[in-house]
Amino acid sequence: MHEFGIARSILNRVIEQVKTSQCQSSKIGIRKIRLKVGDASGLEEESLRFCLEFCSQGSIAEGAIIDIERIPLRAHCQSCGAPVSSKDTQTRCEICGSGDIEIIAGDELFIDSIELE
Repeated sequence: MHEFGIARSILNRVIEQVKTSQCQSSKIGIRKIRLKVGDASGLEEESLRFCLEFCSQGSIAEGAIIDIERIPLRAHCQSCGAPVSSKDTQTRCEICGSGDIEIIAGDELFIDSIELE
């Protein structure tokens, strides 16, 4: 389950960002973490959510709401320019049969925002 390592990395970045921000209150807590996760990122949403909740125990992120927005896969064939509609990044172009597919969106993972208490 590679979501565990990714969850730890996300939480480390979130906590570091909060601690280095202008909000230096000793009682600060994280209320919500918003993530954007691409459909082709290879991440299972429920596994990621579970790992984030598990890894946040005992930290300022414990109990935070995990809001995950999925980003649909957008890709096109580099040979003929046709849009590719499959969620499978290993697919071939339905028009020309080329395997030269470029992902435009949907393989990313990033922290969109952090909401504090």
